Amino acid sequence: MILNATTTAFILFCAAPQEEIEKYKLGSSKTFQYLNQSKCYELADISDSREYLATRKAIDIVGISQKEQEAISELLLQFFILGILILPKERKLIHQFQKMTKPNST
Repeated sequence: MILNATTTAFILFCAAPQEEIEKYKLGSSKTFQYLNQSKCYELADISDSREYLATRKAIDIVGISQKEQEAISELLLQFFILGILILPKERKLIHQFQKMTKPNST
């Protein structure tokens, strides 16, 4: 579940305004190998750009400063990148370990 929420949040970052995409060196979610496996890039009646802007507006409303928002964004993006690079490998290793340690059902 956490991985799905992280993936969704990263996709929203990829739909940020162009200035932020350039600042954080992002691109379309279609360009990230981990994100483009399903070939489902959009959901009907859902705009990732609008969702991103609504989230940023909500953060403004609760009083988080622009400087703090930038620091949070940079930190989150680093975690997202690590998760995209590391978690699939860990999941594969965990699956292999489970297969090795699973008692034979014969």
